[in-house]
Amino acid sequence: LHPEFIEHKYVGVNATIAKRVHPTFSVHIVPSGRLASKQPNFTNQPATIRGMYVARPNHTLVYIDWDAGEMRLGAFMSGDQTFIKDFAAWDARTGPKIHVVNMCGIFNLPLVEGIADKHPAMYRAAKVFAYSCAYGAGPATVYEQVRAEMPDMSFPDFLKVYEQYKKFRKRLFEYMKEVVRRGTQNQHLDSTILGRRVYFFEKVFGEDSPEASAMQNMPFQSGLADVVELANFRIIDRVVKPMQKDLKPGEVLQQLAQIHDYILF
Repeated sequence: LHPEFIEHKYVGVNATIAKRVHPTFSVHIVPSGRLASKQPNFTNQPATIRGMYVARPNHTLVYIDWDAGEMRLGAFMSGDQTFIKDFAAWDARTGPKIHVVNMCGIFNLPLVEGIADKHPAMYRAAKVFAYSCAYGAGPATVYEQVRAEMPDMSFPDFLKVYEQYKKFRKRLFEYMKEVVRRGTQNQHLDSTILGRRVYFFEKVFGEDSPEASAMQNMPFQSGLADVVELANFRIIDRVVKPMQKDLKPGEVLQQLAQIHDYILF
């Protein structure tokens, strides 16, 4: 393993003997149903660190990752027909990526071919907008994250594009307000598919409060956890088990982890 692992205490052992990484997974810690892990935090690794994990000799790591899973859930849960059509066009390869559509809607750009290549910082900022808002972040938090991609943007300018995004995905933001209202009234929310229940006993003090953010976040995280959990069983039954029957002596096919919307074999 790279010495940086030791320097940042990702692995608390000597680099000369660190051969494999064995995180500890916590199944019932995160209320939304997602897995959590520690030593190291395997569910939240920077891209530069993820590239340091390699398969052992004569083995290959294979992963399945959802394409904009939370955004897809937002489109369907909110019933935003325009949002749904944007995904349908992208899946049929008759339209651009959803983050390109969002970028043009947020920054009032023409939706033409190659627009993301001309404005890479805006493209990355649009992804920050979409996911931060889906996770219940308020304007101040989203601004700090957007500034990492667009450091010259002032807060007043940010608020203009933030309001533009709220208009562009109006139905999505209306849905998130409805979620907070329902969670406050019932003191709980149920996930979209499996009905995983999360309780909220605190009184909500405005839509930017931590409690409201947690409520807005819950349908996305729990909903995607439901989707991936069910899909994971199907992948095992329909793909892995049939392939295991055809393995040659000494060959092994097994699942290593399911992390959020990421399934690793």
